[in-house]
Amino acid sequence: MKIQSLLYICSANTYTLLNSLVIMLQAKDIEHVLFHEIDNTNQIIMYLEGEDWCAYERSAFHLFRKKPTINICREVVADGYDVVLVKAFFPMEDLGDILSGLTLKLVADGRLQFVLEERNDGFPEWKKTQLNS
Repeated sequence: MKIQSLLYICSANTYTLLNSLVIMLQAKDIEHVLFHEIDNTNQIIMYLEGEDWCAYERSAFHLFRKKPTINICREVVADGYDVVLVKAFFPMEDLGDILSGLTLKLVADGRLQFVLEERNDGFPEWKKTQLNS
C-alpha cells in the first residue's frame, strides 16, 4: 500500500501517529461493512478498491449465488480486531457482465448498492465453508 510505504520514511513519532490514523480508518471501514451486512438478505453492496469491485460478507454470498465463478478470498483484519471477512471481488471492467439484470438502488462515493428480487438464506453455512476451504 502507498500509505504503508510512506510510513516507513517518517520519524518514529510521526510513524506512530500516522499508523494510528490508518488503524482508525480500518476500524471505521469494518464497522461500516458490518453495520450494512448484519441483516442483509437481499442486497449486494459493492466497494471500489483500487481497480476491483469488492463485496463483503452477505453481499459476497449474494454475489456468489448469482455468479459462482466469482473470486472469493478471506480478508483478515488485524490491528486489535480478530475479524475475518469473506470477500468477493472482480475487475472493474467486469461490472456490467456480473451485475446485469440487477436493480441499482444507490450510487455513492466508491460504492454501489443493488437490490435482489429474492431473499437468499444460508449465509452462515456458506461462510463456514469458505473459511474452511
